[in-house]
Amino acid sequence: LVFQNNAAQDFQLAGLQVRYDEVSRGTAKFDLSFALREEFAADGAPAGIDGELEYALDLFDPETAGVLVERLLLVLRALAADPDTPIGAAEILTPGERERVLHTWNDTAREQPAGSLPELFRA
Repeated sequence: LVFQNNAAQDFQLAGLQVRYDEVSRGTAKFDLSFALREEFAADGAPAGIDGELEYALDLFDPETAGVLVERLLLVLRALAADPDTPIGAAEILTPGERERVLHTWNDTAREQPAGSLPELFRA
């Protein structure tokens, strides 16, 4: 996780104009990297945070990478809504996923045979 909060600015050097320009490497530098940058309006007022996910294609498919972004956004939104929330208490599942994990995948309701444990074991 990288947070870039250093402003990229154009400036002059003795007859040269220098400007910040991002360069695409075409390959991931790390297996998985979230890069966040502060954004500012023309008047210098804060205008939000922009983000980018970079990942190794031999380790992650686009769908899995997208889910990781969704998880990060859920945590960030929860913490922004209530800054006193401990990070570990922030929800990382959507309501549909929570339903699937707790009820669909965990549906263990079964008819129980009559008898005590020793009787069932003996049977």
